[in-house]
Amino acid sequence: MPARHARRPRHLAAGRRRLLGWGAAALVVAVATTVALLLTGQPGSAPPAPAGVAATGAADQASADLLAWAAQELPTGARLEAAADVRADLVAAGAPEELVTTTGPTGPDDVLLEVTTGVPPPGARVLARFGDLLVVDSSPGVPTPAQLDRRRSLAAALLANPTVRVDAPAAAVLEGAEVDARLLMLLAALGAQQGVGVAAFPGVSGTDGLPARSVLLDSFGGAPVGTGAEGTDTLLTWLDAQLPPFAPDGVTVTADGVVISHRYAADPDAVVSAPGP
Repeated sequence: MPARHARRPRHLAAGRRRLLGWGAAALVVAVATTVALLLTGQPGSAPPAPAGVAATGAADQASADLLAWAAQELPTGARLEAAADVRADLVAAGAPEELVTTTGPTGPDDVLLEVTTGVPPPGARVLARFGDLLVVDSSPGVPTPAQLDRRRSLAAALLANPTVRVDAPAAAVLEGAEVDARLLMLLAALGAQQGVGVAAFPGVSGTDGLPARSVLLDSFGGAPVGTGAEGTDTLLTWLDAQLPPFAPDGVTVTADGVVISHRYAADPDAVVSAPGP
């Protein structure tokens, strides 16, 4: 099984414990719903549920899956706006009040997303799909020409670095500079330090997954990384030493390598451009 190696900065620890709590509850609902659906299909079981009941089960599953995704992918303090019926489904699936609250101010850096069942508005970024539910950012940050140039320069430097090996699908993402600025700068630093193998940029099912916020690495410093691989501990130690906003939010060791990921930010280019404290 993949081993989870996650950074837990002190200032985020409390928020992440809350996320893990309701994320686990959402996963329990998802598993229970899936088991129930499987049982109804066994020989000798009761007749299929009426269409209305089946639709309700599908909505419950979509809501549970969405909440599990949110617990993994959204930062502490993120909020989801939804129509009353969709919000009710999310609450029934275990959504915490602070995630789907309809009151309270949001700060300029807060993540405010919309859960909709319709066509996303023009210019919106689709982050994930769960059945009929879409999670969209209606006003995502748009990089400036200077920020795009910086992305392109970093991506080109990675591709030209002889100590960096990039598999073909990942190279296409880099060539388009379609990588979250936080992750791109982290990769540039990894490449400059000891060299790295970039196997893929895992996307989100049902979306274009861009800009990429996750990467699968299969080597570091010329040594393979992954479960039991010789270079894994060295890579994990290096990642543990990084500071926000470049420090990854998630690090997962798998048989194929090490997956590094950042939670969603509406405008990551602005995040890395912001002056320090």
